[in-house]
Amino acid sequence: AEVERERRSPEAARLAGLLLWSPVEVDFYARLKADLDRTVGLEPVREFIVQRLRDAAGRHVLKEEKFPRRHVLISGAFGVGKKFAAELIVRLFALIGNQLAPAVREGSRVRLAAWQDAENRGALLSKNDVGVVTEHFPPGTAKPFRVQGPSGRFGNYREDELVAEADLMVSIGSLQELLDPKTGKLRAAERVCYYLRLASPLAEADALILEGVMDKESVVIMAGSPEVVDANLQLSPFRRRQPDLLVLPTLTHTDVARLIATEVERRGYEGVGEGDVGTPQLVTVLEHIVRQRFDDQLIREKNGHLARDVLDLAISRKNDRTWADSLDSKERFRLTPTDFGLDVLTAEQRERRLQEVEAEVAGLVGWGGAEDAGAPRGFFA
Repeated sequence: AEVERERRSPEAARLAGLLLWSPVEVDFYARLKADLDRTVGLEPVREFIVQRLRDAAGRHVLKEEKFPRRHVLISGAFGVGKKFAAELIVRLFALIGNQLAPAVREGSRVRLAAWQDAENRGALLSKNDVGVVTEHFPPGTAKPFRVQGPSGRFGNYREDELVAEADLMVSIGSLQELLDPKTGKLRAAERVCYYLRLASPLAEADALILEGVMDKESVVIMAGSPEVVDANLQLSPFRRRQPDLLVLPTLTHTDVARLIATEVERRGYEGVGEGDVGTPQLVTVLEHIVRQRFDDQLIREKNGHLARDVLDLAISRKNDRTWADSLDSKERFRLTPTDFGLDVLTAEQRERRLQEVEAEVAGLVGWGGAEDAGAPRGFFA
């Protein structure tokens, strides 16, 4: 429903008219915008994407074909959603750069178009093998694409023999992975987004790689803690050409409650309070639980990971509570405040508990049930 609403929105129609989008691109935008609106705590990313789309539309009107690309630095504490922010930005770049359809080019990951290699070149033996195009020979070459297979062997292929993988974002462990280990030559693909998790400051040797990646019209999206990102801002290529810097804030109690509420509804549970799913009351109930149980320090340390851990633990407690219930029992699909570790009962649960206690006490003292006319309690009726 959200995707369809975005697809029919005036903003989508305006951008599609300015950027001459196809129906596939409009659908891609609608899904990106719907995912963006569902995010929690990623306001800087939302502003960045909206501004870039408007900038792209303006450049298209002015007939500026080349869209400027810069590396992106994402700064944020543990669990604020740095990688998800990177995925959203990569989808933006793919939409703006008309790269929704994968193409066979230098640096792209490819498979065989056929089930097996009839020529047995050794690099790609079957369709299950994924290789990397390491070199694109000049036009006129019979087999212009040189591919390195998973075994490390090389082979030359025609374009129609290969199928490119739809990799919008390529994760790398270090910038050195973009260099050929034997020749030291840069083998970054053209117009590709790489994702790098920063664990320590980069060296000046990495600066040369970043410059080479930029020359290929590719970008590296680097994410790390505020301390590591601040240290890397002093790197020489960043001083010459400033990257886009996005600082993600730590989450609040309300943000954690919204994350839990979104996941509760996505997994199909009925609610935490009395019929609160699909209403703002769900966030209110969950925020009360989060404020009762967790302090600001713990939220700053774990952020989104805290929301996931809390919900997983609540579901585990719910399973322990309902394992003996019938498979069609509604309690199997319902979470309660006690599942989240909060000793608070709803009105319905309190009434049910009082009835259970009354029945248990009556059985212990031999008083009998209300429906048993021959029980001792019937003598005083």
